[in-house]
Amino acid sequence: MRGTPLLVVLVRLAGGPLAEKRKDDVRLLMSLESFVEQAIEGEGAISRERRRELDQLARESAAWLKKQGTVELVFVCTHNSRRSQMAQVWTQVAAAHYRVPGLTAYSGGTETTACNARTVQAFKAAGLAVEARRESENPVYRVRFSERVKPLQLFSKVYYDDVNPREDFFAVICCSDADMNCPVVEGTEHRYALHYLDPRLSDETPAEAETYMERNRQIACEMFYLVSRVAAAVK
Repeated sequence: MRGTPLLVVLVRLAGGPLAEKRKDDVRLLMSLESFVEQAIEGEGAISRERRRELDQLARESAAWLKKQGTVELVFVCTHNSRRSQMAQVWTQVAAAHYRVPGLTAYSGGTETTACNARTVQAFKAAGLAVEARRESENPVYRVRFSERVKPLQLFSKVYYDDVNPREDFFAVICCSDADMNCPVVEGTEHRYALHYLDPRLSDETPAEAETYMERNRQIACEMFYLVSRVAAAVK
């Protein structure tokens, strides 16, 4: 960037919502700031009906957090390849941003495939630092969003995998297919539906990159809204 445009961006960030967080211990990667600021500012695009769903989850998550000291959200879709991975990552980024250390996000599927390469590219485009830690049919990725927070380890897994909580977690169903085929999530009575359109429909088309980023932005926006409400309720 050259001259005046760079100065304009810096001035905007200095007065934006991220500026306040620089006073705290947790700092997001600088490469994430623009995407996160847009996610926060995009709150107005969330529909009234969707806000009701998110507000309910936020209220009950905050109540559990106050009671137990921690709350664990497990985002579930069929393959744990796209939407549930996005929801896990952006919830954890939002928890760091709003300083809600008792909130932890996980993800899983009703079956195992792989974290889709297009999902990984969308994360990178948003400013996350993503590194492949194991190359296989089901790769393991390390996703870093702050120098001061332990990176996330992403790979496709079933929701009851050993790395996920096994009881008293909040199951958040991200796709209608998983919602229909998994009417009972073992280990919990806390079940919520937050369906998202599957970006897979754009695979192998000229629109795939933008479609994945559109879903990435939508999920990030809603997860930042959700966590901001949890943070406000527990303070």
